[in-house]
Amino acid sequence: MTVPVTHGPVAIGEAARLSGVSARMVRHYEGLGLLSAVARTDSGYRQYGDADIHTLRFICLLYTS
Repeated sequence: MTVPVTHGPVAIGEAARLSGVSARMVRHYEGLGLLSAVARTDSGYRQYGDADIHTLRFICLLYTS
């Protein structure tokens, strides 16, 4: 599985789509502390980078093995 380069932060829905989990699970993993605190816009929207998406994919891989 290759990790696409997004060249910038993406919203939670796009991060969920790229990592193969739901937005609800992204929030859950963040709440558990499995994801480090993510950046937020001035409006409070979460913004995920390539490292966050990679971490989500890794969590998903561990969960399924």
